Amino acid sequence: MAECLLERGHEVTVLLCGRDVERSLLDGSGLEMVTVRSIPLSFSPWRLAGALAVNFTALVRSLSLLGNADVVVGMGGYGAAAPLAAAKLRRLPVVLFEANAVPGRVTRLFARHALALALGMPECEASLRGKVRKTCLLEVTGVPVRSALVHASDGGSRPESGGEEVKRILVFGGSRGARFFNEVVVQALARLKRSGLDFQVDHVSGVGAEEIVRSRYAAAGIPCEVAEYTGQMARLYRRASCAVARAGASTCAELAVFGVPALLIPYPFAAGDHQARNAAALAADGAAVVCRQETADVRTVAEQVRRLLSDARLRERMSRAVRGRARAEAAGRVADMVEAVLGLNACGK
Repeated sequence: MAECLLERGHEVTVLLCGRDVERSLLDGSGLEMVTVRSIPLSFSPWRLAGALAVNFTALVRSLSLLGNADVVVGMGGYGAAAPLAAAKLRRLPVVLFEANAVPGRVTRLFARHALALALGMPECEASLRGKVRKTCLLEVTGVPVRSALVHASDGGSRPESGGEEVKRILVFGGSRGARFFNEVVVQALARLKRSGLDFQVDHVSGVGAEEIVRSRYAAAGIPCEVAEYTGQMARLYRRASCAVARAGASTCAELAVFGVPALLIPYPFAAGDHQARNAAALAADGAAVVCRQETADVRTVAEQVRRLLSDARLRERMSRAVRGRARAEAAGRVADMVEAVLGLNACGK
């Protein structure tokens, strides 16, 4: 979305909260990036004072950085809280984006101050409709997906046929919670291999786990490509027969753009259990199979993946269903809403 606004001639500054993954995702985008370090508030009395101090510093810094801003766009998560609070103090117009099927704490906190609210999933609308001002522009835009991925997806077409000789499974667990995928999911795929099923694997392991994951696949006799991190997700999505993944909003949106059928295992410690709600929304459309981590032992995961790999018609139905949730134009639609608010602000409304 920021790239889209930049291409339209706007000056865009992205405020980062200090997570390592942020800059790696935005490197090469041409966007101005400034780190305003913030951390989630802790309910532990031993950590609360430190968290308040860090976030107060973030608020002061945000107030300084917003001196020339015309609009502030909050993309959800704890990192948006300080800039949005600074925007409220400076009486700047606010646009909010909520990616998940259930609104997060920051979205709920600032919803009444927003002039526009973009939603990534239609399931979120009912939760927010009564929490925004009557004049708020509320629209389901879909979740913005990086332009490089959208262009590489060819509209979500699947290059493989249902009868490909060797199927390929894409496994990735995100920056947090990857350990479960590196252990239980790998063991489940080894179990499938021992049963005589033929397949290959692409596995994104997260930092520090590449070698051990590769050795586990080698011991199981499974052909694989393993990487800690990859900038080639488009290639992996395009050749995947199915995926085993978490259910973050961005992951769900990317699976939809590429039409990849998936077994979703929501991260059980996600705030407000929002990944479980995301996964349930896709499952309700027949766009994904869901297994809670609490019940996802080796046998259960193996059987769910076997079902996907063994049933070409099921994969095709799921591919069509998940592709039906794709919103390749989401970034542009959110940018349209930002420009609409800029226009209102210029008119003094």
